[in-house]
Amino acid sequence: MEISAFLVSLLFFKRMKGTALIYFIPFLFLTVLVEAGNYLHLFIINGSNHLCYNIFLIIEYFFFYFFYYRITDNKKVKIYIEFCFAAYIAFEVINWSFLQGVWKFHSYSDIFGAFLLISVVLNYFRLLLITEEGISLIKFPYFWISTGVLFFYLGEFLIMSLFEYKAHTNDNTYYVIFRATLNAANILLYLFFIIGFVCTTKHPTTNYILE
Repeated sequence: MEISAFLVSLLFFKRMKGTALIYFIPFLFLTVLVEAGNYLHLFIINGSNHLCYNIFLIIEYFFFYFFYYRITDNKKVKIYIEFCFAAYIAFEVINWSFLQGVWKFHSYSDIFGAFLLISVVLNYFRLLLITEEGISLIKFPYFWISTGVLFFYLGEFLIMSLFEYKAHTNDNTYYVIFRATLNAANILLYLFFIIGFVCTTKHPTTNYILE
């Protein structure tokens, strides 16, 4: 699904040019490289690939906070996004330094970042509801992108939170549910990305930016 989303983004490059959707091309390319590298065990350091995923986690959340910062001109929402990103970075520094360290996967940061990102997406949906621009949601690419992000990170938040609890109970059966849920969330995320790319018009008049 990640490769499919990346190929579709290349296919609709000309339509996405001039909008914030264009940033998905390098991001998806990097995502494919990271996943392929980990699948081939190219990023194993100190016996695990956790360091690679911890670094990519920062890039991932930075990308989505940056994306939502670019697709709105609402000053209050922009300030809120800045606050969320600053809070996430501060928590990452604390996590690297005092909590989960370098070699363990930063599940605490993932849970915290997902919680903040969900609130950012909900703020964006609020703008969609109150906008007076007469937007057709079915044809609005950022609606599909945001729906995918909301579903994925809501699942991420819930499943990672429960995983932290189950990890301390040594319940290995939870791992099957964990993997199945994340796989389903991944499929939905990239499927909605693809729909969003396809919905991009040839000549967007407002670059899909909300005020």
